[in-house]
Amino acid sequence: LKNCIRYVKRNKNDEKKIWGMGYPVGSYASTQVFFQAFVNKESIIYLFGNDFKKITNNISKYSVTNLSCTPTFLSMILIHTFSKNNVLKKITTGGEKTNRGLISSYKEKFTNAEYINIYASTETGSLLYSNSELFSIPEKYNKLMMIKEGTLRVHKDLLNSSSKMEINDDWYDTKDKVEFISQNKFKFISRINGYLNTGGYRI
Repeated sequence: LKNCIRYVKRNKNDEKKIWGMGYPVGSYASTQVFFQAFVNKESIIYLFGNDFKKITNNISKYSVTNLSCTPTFLSMILIHTFSKNNVLKKITTGGEKTNRGLISSYKEKFTNAEYINIYASTETGSLLYSNSELFSIPEKYNKLMMIKEGTLRVHKDLLNSSSKMEINDDWYDTKDKVEFISQNKFKFISRINGYLNTGGYRI
C-alpha cells in the first residue's frame, strides 16, 4: 500500500477530475490511478476490456477529463474516435515506449488535452516524466539514476521497499535500453528480457 500511494498528489483546487482507466485491474498502473482518484474522491470510468467503439462513447458520455493508458491503447482510441473532444484535459501514457507520430496526432481528436509520457516500473513506481518520447534525468535524481552500458540504472534508494531485485554495488539495472539523442536527452528503444508489454499486459 505504501508503494502505491507514495506518488499520490492531493488536488489544490475544488475541480474534480473524472478518470478514464485504460489499464487492467491489478496492474501497478491501475492501482496507482485508483488511489490518486480515491484520495481526492474522484470518479473512475473503467475502460479496459471493452470494445473501442464503446470506449470512445464512454469517454464522451461520462465527460472523462483524465485518460490513463498505454500508447497502444491510446492509438486504438484515436482510430475509433470520429469527432473532436474538448473536454479531455490530460492524457497520461506509460508501460510501453511511445512514438512521435502518436504524440503529434492526438491533438486532432482531443483538442484541449496535454500529453504526459511516464517512465515507471513496478520496482520503482513513476520516475521520469516528459511531453514527448524523449526523457532526461532530473536534477534531483542526478546521484540516483544513470545510464551505463546503454541501460538505465537506478540506485537502491529509489526501489520500492518490497522489491527483491538483483542489486550490484547499490545499483539496479532496469534492463531498459536507451539511445541518446543529444547530450542530455534520450529515448527508450527496447528491454533486455523475454517479455513484451502490449496493451497493459506483460507477455
